[in-house]
Amino acid sequence: MASVVISFLYLVFVQILYWRETFVAFGDYVVRFYPPFWIENEKLFFWFFLSAVLLLKVREGKSVSKIVLLVMLIFVIVFQNPSDPLPNLRRELEVFNPAYIRYYIARATFFYNSPYMWIHPPLLFISYAFFLHSFSLSLANKNEYDFAKSGYLFLTLGLIFGYPWAVEAWGEDWWWDPKIAMSIMLWVIYTAYLHARIIGKYHREINVAGFFSLIATYLATYLLPGVHAYG
Repeated sequence: MASVVISFLYLVFVQILYWRETFVAFGDYVVRFYPPFWIENEKLFFWFFLSAVLLLKVREGKSVSKIVLLVMLIFVIVFQNPSDPLPNLRRELEVFNPAYIRYYIARATFFYNSPYMWIHPPLLFISYAFFLHSFSLSLANKNEYDFAKSGYLFLTLGLIFGYPWAVEAWGEDWWWDPKIAMSIMLWVIYTAYLHARIIGKYHREINVAGFFSLIATYLATYLLPGVHAYG
């Protein structure tokens, strides 16, 4: 656990250093970018960090949770590189064209520097971390309800805070983004899970289905076109 915390603190330190370099200048006008620590390559690492912290809360099914976390860590190492932060933003800045200064201002205002960037994404990734352990406990035939319930709460809050941000940044077109549709589907599945808990049937199966829906929602960022694709 100590190594995970140290790694995350190192990532935060490197990110802060990059803040000094992430800007564009047009005459005397400077546009600076202050992205948080859960964007681009750091997203999956942030999810792993939160999941590792929540592992301390797992009493039952701890061995299964450790195996799932190990698989996730391997995925982070193979597909994400937290030592190379902000590659998309740095690539944009390298080809900076003064003719598109309005584009960079909009990117800073509505995306990287938006206060919602510090609220909406972390709420969702906290929910993902809870769902990860709920999934692990389902595999171990243990009580997964408390983690699923907490994940559902943070997922709901994340979607609520995402709405005003979407309206502000994208206007009327935000509703047709594929990842938003999949996120709503994810919320519906976990809503069905909570109802299944009341009935007492099929809740474990729905919980497992919800976790795979979560993975599909995350991958939609990279595989499907839309306004989330550049995040």
